[in-house]
Amino acid sequence: MHYFIEAITTKYFDFKSRARRSEFWSVCLFSFLISLVFMFLILLSFRFDWAFLGGVLIGLYIIWYFFMIIPSLAVAFRRLHDAGFSGWWFLLSLIPFFGSVTLLVFYFLDSQKGINKWGINPKGL
Repeated sequence: MHYFIEAITTKYFDFKSRARRSEFWSVCLFSFLISLVFMFLILLSFRFDWAFLGGVLIGLYIIWYFFMIIPSLAVAFRRLHDAGFSGWWFLLSLIPFFGSVTLLVFYFLDSQKGINKWGINPKGL
């Protein structure tokens, strides 16, 4: 949870440093869980015909979605930097299937040892 809070506060616009795997996956996990809670509440509100509440929840979810675009991109760029790749590699996500799978492999790679052009290794190695 610490990494998630840090990503949406102090590192909101940080596209230039490095992020460990645990930081990246924590942000992904908590963002996904919050989205699931929103979806559950929206479905529940429409199940019981509380359309106004459902509309409000949809509006809040849209705000949440747009709020999370920048920190999600920033942590993805920082994760690529930590593995030794430029943030421009994120554009691979525009290639259907192949690009997403390639990025997923990059996200699972270990940190580049020592110092690279984006800073020191966050693991301290």
